[in-house]
Amino acid sequence: MLINFDAMEDTVIHGFVGGNGDTIMKKYDDGQNRIMRVTLKKGCSIGEHTHTKNMETIYVLSGAAKITYNGEEEIVLAGMSHVCPRGGTHAIEQYGDEDLVMSCVVPALDFVEKALLERRSCRDFKPDMVEKEKIEAIIKAGTYAPSGMDRQSPIIIAVTNKEIRDKFMRLNASILGRDMDPFYGAPVVLIVLVDKNASPTWNYDGPIVIQNMMLMAHDLGLGSCWIHRAKEEFQSLDGKMLLKALGIEGEYEGVGHCVIGYSNSPLPEASERKENYVYWVE
Repeated sequence: MLINFDAMEDTVIHGFVGGNGDTIMKKYDDGQNRIMRVTLKKGCSIGEHTHTKNMETIYVLSGAAKITYNGEEEIVLAGMSHVCPRGGTHAIEQYGDEDLVMSCVVPALDFVEKALLERRSCRDFKPDMVEKEKIEAIIKAGTYAPSGMDRQSPIIIAVTNKEIRDKFMRLNASILGRDMDPFYGAPVVLIVLVDKNASPTWNYDGPIVIQNMMLMAHDLGLGSCWIHRAKEEFQSLDGKMLLKALGIEGEYEGVGHCVIGYSNSPLPEASERKENYVYWVE
């Protein structure tokens, strides 16, 4: 993708975050990243600020910058970079006789916050199979979910075989009592069960695995949805027979299905948060 800053108009911000003089900026913003070419003329600066939700990478194209990062001064010359990680504080000023020209990249939000705020349930999936490396990344995120006493009581059954997927689909639909695909056409079904003998908190461990996987799926550009009735599935004779056929033995209880795939339609907007959601005790 080409970004032609020369074709963009300048935006001039006076006293940017408390700095001196003018900050001259050309900005590309796709909602995921802000990519900017910033010019500070002699005597100009950008005031001290903290990156609470993201990080910033600065590459000096020409001139030099004096950057105060977490209280320490750095001289950044042309061809050098400065990185301010999330939680870091920096201020930037033009240094020397030449105008300072920088390329600055700022992600819109940090991954965790972005996924938490943007993820919505998808109920309309394309039939296209998800790339295996993406499925593996989603599963890995699930395996790093916290569990009581670190007993890791959950297991994940990753179903990409359509014949097996449809067997679970029909069993789930029979419990629902409706002639439909309760997985909404998703090609990948990640079933989470928990070992009831592994930990006294086994019933709390499984849902966190599903949450982790849904957040990672969103970060990878995929839709996801939590589908219930896994408990009833694996209490049934058919469900137990399916587990046995897969070589899975133990006293497991079904928690849920994380169905993933490419969304076939735009995800819904977030609803308003209810009043009195939070009660502060200070």
